[in-house]
Amino acid sequence: MSLFAIHGPTGVTGMVNRVWVVEPGIDHAGIAAACERFVSFMGDVPGDSVIICDVGAITRPDLATLALLARMQLTARRLGSGIRLHRAQDRLVELILFSGLGGVLPLSSELVRELGREAEQGEEPVHVEEVVDPLDPSG
Repeated sequence: MSLFAIHGPTGVTGMVNRVWVVEPGIDHAGIAAACERFVSFMGDVPGDSVIICDVGAITRPDLATLALLARMQLTARRLGSGIRLHRAQDRLVELILFSGLGGVLPLSSELVRELGREAEQGEEPVHVEEVVDPLDPSG
């Protein structure tokens, strides 16, 4: 997995001054080295900053992906900052929520708005299916 920084505006309010791009392909053996590079990157970031982690290229997330992102958040918090995930694809979001890390790995506000939106008139709600229990007398 290669990790690199893009400097410049991110469109996120608050003290955000950098974007860290996380590319797919990390394995458990590469997590320590990736975190060391992240610590170097964080070296001159002012405290109370939010680092945007662009995870849009991660299409097949696994436990190593979660471990890396959780360690990056822990590292950022130890340095007085934090990370926010940007452009997370559905599979990564589902894995984060399923693992219980939703409160630890915050998503960018654009994604949160999209996930929390209500179905439009005439549109079926996503991931909702009504099931009738034949043994339930009220059904």
